[in-house]
Amino acid sequence: MKRVITAAIAVPIVVIITIFAPDWVFAFVLGLTAAFAVEEFLSLGLRKEIGRPGRWFLIPAALVTISFIGGFGWVVTTLILGAMILLTGTIISGPLESAFGRVGVGMSSVVYCSVPLGFFVMIPRELILLLYVIIWSGDTAAYYGG
Repeated sequence: MKRVITAAIAVPIVVIITIFAPDWVFAFVLGLTAAFAVEEFLSLGLRKEIGRPGRWFLIPAALVTISFIGGFGWVVTTLILGAMILLTGTIISGPLESAFGRVGVGMSSVVYCSVPLGFFVMIPRELILLLYVIIWSGDTAAYYGG
């Protein structure tokens, strides 16, 4: 029942933001969503004892998603800056023995979470709504059908 109530509240909000929000607001909301997705990804790395960068890395990860509003030049720039910040912060902030794992998990989170969500900024909003319908229909069928 909790999932149904959450969907009843969240689906209209997501649809309204998708249809009526200006591009910069939509990109910012996607950036926040990417930050939550990156946090989940980083927690998986910690659970598998690979390591993870600090929560400060959520900001560059969100900025990668938001940068899609400026085009591919901005995306490449924020990816490079995010990688440099991650490498520098990882070397400074912890033992070097686990630095490789923390950098790997951090960059994987950006490639797996931030970049795909950033492409939503470039897709026409009508196609995003179609994508929502396809995903939500599949999730609903999987939830009720087993």
